[in-house]
Amino acid sequence: MTHVAFDGNLIARLQYHFRILKLKLGKLEQFQTNVGGELDTHLFTLQSLITNLDSSKVASLPTYWIKSDLEGIEKKISDLLYQVPLLSGKLETQKATAYGDHDDEDEDHQGKAYVYLPGIHMNVKDLTKCEVFRQVKQKFMELDIEQRGCLLSFAVFPENRDVHRTMLMYWWIGEGILPVEGAEEAVKKVL
Repeated sequence: MTHVAFDGNLIARLQYHFRILKLKLGKLEQFQTNVGGELDTHLFTLQSLITNLDSSKVASLPTYWIKSDLEGIEKKISDLLYQVPLLSGKLETQKATAYGDHDDEDEDHQGKAYVYLPGIHMNVKDLTKCEVFRQVKQKFMELDIEQRGCLLSFAVFPENRDVHRTMLMYWWIGEGILPVEGAEEAVKKVL
């Protein structure tokens, strides 16, 4: 029987990690409660919109008024979706797919390629191994300096939001990225 020297720090680290895990699980439960409540609210709104539509009149009445309501609900649900942390057991499969180690070519996710990109804040080494990262870097390097500046400025906008071309043009002019003359054509070229 082999004896291993006792490490008092090991127990302290285990206790610390256990406390942190319990705190994170508590936060996750609270998050689930909050998101669940908000989803229920949106589901109720959506169901009431659908219920108020008389299917016999839908073809004859203009229903454009409901479009903005549905788009608003879709945007709110999409925002909630992006707040949910990735907790699935598919992480290793996703990494394998990103690195080209995955054999299942049939999974094309309804015509859209799914790409796992590890967060740069998590592990730069994993991120730079991705083929997609190299492709994006190559495309970026092919841009001229003006286009690079315009593209990098998107980092100040929230994710998954519509940004109007005119607003971008004025912002880029204000930052000195684009000249006033010919700005509209330059914005069209960049976008």
